[in-house]
Amino acid sequence: HGIAASLIALMFAGRRRRPLGLVHTMHAWHVNKPAAQTVADVHMLNLVDRVVTSSAHAAAILRGLGVSGGHIRVIPSGVAEMQVEPDTRDRAVLEDMRRARKRGALVLACVGTIGLRNNQTLLVEAIDRLKKSGQAGPFYGAFAGDGEVEGLSEMIRARGLTPQPVVRGFTRAARLIAAEADVLVVPSRSDGLPIEVLEAFCDRTLVAASDTPEVSELVTDGVTGARFAEGNVESLARVLLGLADRPEVDRRDLFIAHAAFL
Repeated sequence: HGIAASLIALMFAGRRRRPLGLVHTMHAWHVNKPAAQTVADVHMLNLVDRVVTSSAHAAAILRGLGVSGGHIRVIPSGVAEMQVEPDTRDRAVLEDMRRARKRGALVLACVGTIGLRNNQTLLVEAIDRLKKSGQAGPFYGAFAGDGEVEGLSEMIRARGLTPQPVVRGFTRAARLIAAEADVLVVPSRSDGLPIEVLEAFCDRTLVAASDTPEVSELVTDGVTGARFAEGNVESLARVLLGLADRPEVDRRDLFIAHAAFL
């Protein structure tokens, strides 16, 4: 999705005898993009024939930055069938999740590139807060994604959480891990149309997500999932506490509008 790809495509297109249409996909606008890069990216997006985003909010951001509205099309993400086979490490994580559930823990999954934008540390802080408050039984977290894996692992070790959440790192079986959870937690600060939410809908996994505009296009509080205030530890902790108080069958059947998105 990087602008460099379109720049290279424009260079090659200029050498062709026949006109060549260029389509650039952009599923999320980075929250920490420098001003000079923003100017350059917007200029490049206005040179291609079409810019495809996966959410209406992302399209609105681009128009606000100066990308021509006639260039932009919104095409929601699709979901493929789950066909990945778990490897040895994946199977160990899945088994740990099942054991935690048998011990009475609410099993949480958080998938995606680990770092500032997806904000996985918010979930660690919420679990830690609930543990210290003694308001609910144990929570078990499983994280899957590339990025700042060691930093997240060190934070978890420093908090001394029991049972200790597992950080799997990159795996092609991330969807399997999310599907094994009682709740998929999406604490992102900025996103496109998160594919992990659509996958959770397909797999009948309950979703608790931050109330960013992009995610809110999918997750309606109390209808297709549960929402919490973006970046707010207390808000996420309250949502998890409320879900933990519900019987497993009730949690699974609480939100029944997923089919509208599939």
